[in-house]
Amino acid sequence: MQVNLKFTILADEIEIIEGVGEIVRVQEEPRGIGVEFREMTEETMTLIERLVAKGGVA
Repeated sequence: MQVNLKFTILADEIEIIEGVGEIVRVQEEPRGIGVEFREMTEETMTLIERLVAKGGVA
């Protein structure tokens, strides 16, 4: 199942991550899902590359 994703994270400032993902896992305990991105905006890709290079969100 594909889903449109748009959420915010707090990095150095409030950042928006958006794209299209596919649900690859559903878990009951603890409740949650796993999503793999299939498409993402250029801004999101740049943000993720920056976060990975610096070691994630503090």
